[in-house]
Amino acid sequence: MTTRNSGPDESKSIVFVESEKFLKLWQREPYSLEPHLSHGNESVWKNDYKYNKAVHGFSSGITNPVPVPKVVAYFHDYHEIKYKRKLLFFKEVSEILTERLPYLAIDDGVTRTIFLLANKVKIFPVEVPSSQVDIISKYASPPGSDHFTLKQIYEKTYPQKCGITN
Repeated sequence: MTTRNSGPDESKSIVFVESEKFLKLWQREPYSLEPHLSHGNESVWKNDYKYNKAVHGFSSGITNPVPVPKVVAYFHDYHEIKYKRKLLFFKEVSEILTERLPYLAIDDGVTRTIFLLANKVKIFPVEVPSSQVDIISKYASPPGSDHFTLKQIYEKTYPQKCGITN
């Protein structure tokens, strides 16, 4: 996989995520445009109208790598209202419980993501805003995994273009 960026960039990072953790967080997305995919399974994913484009894209392998999915993290407040009986037919609110939970949204790369999930990839890279690395690492990454800014990757891959000499 590759990124679509043309040079070093501190504002974007690559983080590795576990498929199961990623899927649970994606399923929490409250405003999803593709809920049938985030809540889908291998059969649903393979029958998506764009799935064959991903099959073709991944078929070139390292000679023409596909871009990594671009993912962002958010938090959503989930509320549970508890009631108590008042008189015979009436209720009143007794307590409001709020739970703040993270969720992930895919900005670009839904079809590539469902291809990876349908093919049972355990861990895969995603591009995230560098400001969200800690959140995504905490909730979706394998324990002890590392992350890299695009600048770090670019400097390691193209040291001459970055003015780095050994």
